[in-house]
Amino acid sequence: MGDYPKLAELKACIGCTACYNICPTKKIKLSFDYRGFIRPVIDDSINCIECGQCERVCPVLHPIDNTAQSTKCYAVKSKNDNIRDCSSSGGVFSEIAIKVLNSGGIVYGAAYSDDFSVQHIGIESVEELTKLRGAKYAQSDLSDTYCKIENGLKQGRIVLFSGTPCQVAGLKSFLKKEFENLITIDFVCHGVPSPQVWENYVFYRAKKDNNGILPLKINMRSKESGWSNYSYSMRFDFQNHSYVAQNGNDIFMALFVQNYILRDSCYNCRFKGINKVSDVTLGDFWGIWELSPVFDDNKGVSLVIPNTEKGNSILKELDCHKKAFDVEYAVKYNPSIIESATHNNDRDKIFSLALNSDFKKVEKIVLCNSNPIVKFKSYIKNVIKKIKGK
Repeated sequence: MGDYPKLAELKACIGCTACYNICPTKKIKLSFDYRGFIRPVIDDSINCIECGQCERVCPVLHPIDNTAQSTKCYAVKSKNDNIRDCSSSGGVFSEIAIKVLNSGGIVYGAAYSDDFSVQHIGIESVEELTKLRGAKYAQSDLSDTYCKIENGLKQGRIVLFSGTPCQVAGLKSFLKKEFENLITIDFVCHGVPSPQVWENYVFYRAKKDNNGILPLKINMRSKESGWSNYSYSMRFDFQNHSYVAQNGNDIFMALFVQNYILRDSCYNCRFKGINKVSDVTLGDFWGIWELSPVFDDNKGVSLVIPNTEKGNSILKELDCHKKAFDVEYAVKYNPSIIESATHNNDRDKIFSLALNSDFKKVEKIVLCNSNPIVKFKSYIKNVIKKIKGK
């Protein structure tokens, strides 16, 4: 036997599934690791033909060289308030997707399944677009998405793929060549949380707030409390009531933002920078309320960074409100564009509790340490307990 299959080392693997999709013998399978992330595993019962494709297709082992760097970024918002209301920021992804769908194309993006796990799906109608809207802070299951995209492209259809920067890099490596009918969008990525922790949290909320019955809808970036100054909320809608918490007061969002539950590779991300391989990078234009208060109406503004000529053409064709800035302002207010997540010292401990669904203990540790209001309430409760004890 030779050196194959040759996969990225454990801490560097991004779970993009390129090696799984390319393997001609299906010796490479997908499985959840001990922290709930999807990883490629080798099936020893299947012979390897040592074609070496799994190594060559890996964007970690063989990064795509892209020297072009954007100098301009744009604050963009849809003119359609309904689109903006149900989008995480300014509705730009929806505007691009609608153009693709109306031309007979296919759009791939992250969606919730029935149990609110996150998976990539393809849609072919504007009516289905609601499935792909909104932020989903858990790493999505791509499975055989890359193969499906390749089939669509070879049929001559326009295909739009939206994912993390590393997922876009995985797709580009898998395809091996450029397709004129492919549009790729990545987004400013803080890091990807464990799918297992997310699913545990959904069931925890259902048990705590609705007798174990799953919600009808989840919105991780609800704008009912606003958008400017990071004022969005986490919202779970049940049959007769809702759970709503400001982003800083929801335990899952705290775990995500404070870097407790991210994939190992996110702490040394190899896909940061403004020289992305996607056509367009999207995100929230945080800080627009300082740069251009008139442009900000607290309903959400998208950050758009065109990375290719195709990306520039797409931006020009959008019938949206736009305002140009130097790209340095995008980085200033959204440093996740260039910076990896910082490893949290208590990560192993908190991860273990979250994987065991012990969110009560997690909440006491994480929120009390980070939120002064929660910390004060906890202090008052302890004082009352001591008084009662005496």
